[in-house]
Amino acid sequence: MQFEDEVVVPSQTRELGLNIACDAHRLHSFAESVRQLTFACESARLPFVINDLQPHPNLRSFYRQIFRKQFDSTLKRHISEMNPYPINLIRFNPYRSDMLFSSNPGYFTGKINVAMWSWELPEIPPEWVRSFQHFDEVWVLSNFIKEIFAKVSPITVRKINLPLQIDETSIDPRKFRADFGEDTFVFLFAFEYQSGFQIKNPLALIDAFSRAFTKTDNVLLVIKVMPFSVNPTNLLESIKRNRENSRRLQRAVREASEHVNIIVMDGHFTRADFFSLIDSIDCYVSLHRAEGYGQVLAQSMYLGKPVIATGYSGNLDFMDASNSVLLPYDLVEVDQEDGYYRPHVDGNVWAEPHVDEASQMMRWVYDHRKQAQELGNRASESIRRISNPKNVGEEIRENCLNLLRTR
Repeated sequence: MQFEDEVVVPSQTRELGLNIACDAHRLHSFAESVRQLTFACESARLPFVINDLQPHPNLRSFYRQIFRKQFDSTLKRHISEMNPYPINLIRFNPYRSDMLFSSNPGYFTGKINVAMWSWELPEIPPEWVRSFQHFDEVWVLSNFIKEIFAKVSPITVRKINLPLQIDETSIDPRKFRADFGEDTFVFLFAFEYQSGFQIKNPLALIDAFSRAFTKTDNVLLVIKVMPFSVNPTNLLESIKRNRENSRRLQRAVREASEHVNIIVMDGHFTRADFFSLIDSIDCYVSLHRAEGYGQVLAQSMYLGKPVIATGYSGNLDFMDASNSVLLPYDLVEVDQEDGYYRPHVDGNVWAEPHVDEASQMMRWVYDHRKQAQELGNRASESIRRISNPKNVGEEIRENCLNLLRTR
């Protein structure tokens, strides 16, 4: 497959650099993390290429037809069909990493192979353990994920900071603000059905919002969902689950809308449009039960928004009491009826955030806007420091050099 403006590279080189294997074009968290990693590599002058390697080569055409509206071209100029550098970075979770290894073992041969994995529950699926054998090291984006994999990993699990860079010249909050109302206080929550409906917990957010406000308050809750996001290897079950969850969400919104102002936005957004949406709101809120990292939380902080979120899991790497509102929670067993995590619930727990506290904090942000904005300003300062692309790029470069030294 050839791409316009493809980067031409030699077939092999011993020059320090990364071959990043990923789903290069999708608008989801894995692909977005790769986009951010490339900013860090460029800042640190660490060479890299992007290998757009779907682990389902026989489904590639069908896959691209399904997701044609969800493509982003940010990485296009870096895409190559070759992996010339000595280190492969595989940005697929173990199941898809195994499929990639089975379909293309030559990609791994003679290379230092690094996995970048994510997971949100304390125990990984047992079948994932065999995936370690293909890799020399695992990189993760939070201490929460590191603890999960380190318990069972025979190889080094290394936490790296996720760089964050947003081109603020490309975003325009006025695009959405006029529709919301210039004087309306707007809360936002965004999620993808395929990431797990119950772990994202939008129904608890609707409950908290309904307890905090009435229609007489000039306040709006916006729930942004990515529509028709499916797993092409389990298409029918994925579609069925997404439709069921969509109906649950719409029913909850319809019932709550009798008393409060809530809208659901489910269109396909470009990255610039999505960041414009974040920039147009007053507060981001998440009652998640677990996050591997929490990219939208970090993006909202980057743009200076006060963030209310469950005080549990990967977001604690960049959120604390000084820069955000962290909600108390109870650890409970994972719901046996959860469609996304159902095969892996035994022995696993997640957080149940306190809805009453969430309601009170949403009301506090609404009633104390100056203090809330000061919190947002501190959030922006802290996340830009923690996630500075140049610093993260230097960290990644040093990790790569260490891998080459110890080979």
